[in-house]
Amino acid sequence: MLYKNVINRGLLKIGKYYSKFDKKPAYILALVLHPYYKLAYIKMAWGGAEEQRREQEVGNQHTKNWYDEAIKVVEGTMEEYWNANLIDTFAGMSTNTSADVTKETNIIDWWVKHADIYPTLARIAKDVCAIPAMSDPCEHLFSGGSKIATDRRSWLGMDKFEHLQVLKHAWRSSINDYAATNSITVESVDINEVHLEQFKELLVHDGEMEHELNASELVVTN
Repeated sequence: MLYKNVINRGLLKIGKYYSKFDKKPAYILALVLHPYYKLAYIKMAWGGAEEQRREQEVGNQHTKNWYDEAIKVVEGTMEEYWNANLIDTFAGMSTNTSADVTKETNIIDWWVKHADIYPTLARIAKDVCAIPAMSDPCEHLFSGGSKIATDRRSWLGMDKFEHLQVLKHAWRSSINDYAATNSITVESVDINEVHLEQFKELLVHDGEMEHELNASELVVTN
């Protein structure tokens, strides 16, 4: 009873955001438009008509046929992209996976090569792949922008601010932090390789100067 309210609120919060997945097609599109996974992964991992029937038999009446749901999502998205010159189907993208396609296949490159065959799907794939999987990079970029948009730079304007952000991101990987590198680098010196001959004259001169200073101090004291 002590943690009942806290647990219930946590479950409600999880249910609130989890239910949003059903309203956003990006997750389904990202899987279906991957040349390796396609609709076969949806049916295997999330279930199709057979899995829906078994769930309903045990009392889960809210279960879905995710295979059909995925098809509806793709078809609905394609309708939004269709125009007079870009009409294609995803029949060839359903379940068959090419032998040269693996999990590590570059999705963007694959769709660039197949854009002539599936022009609409290629446009959808490029838009979906541009969506970051996590919000951390966006939030990090937003926080980093505060170092540019200071009070002294309030007249930068939106275009210049964008240019500075892009330049900052592009240059960051090529900037060498020599201070950090030097701090972890330990320089070893071989005493046998150090030549002090060139410093002997300077050492003798320092000794003579010190002797003269001591002599002058004795004269002043006397």
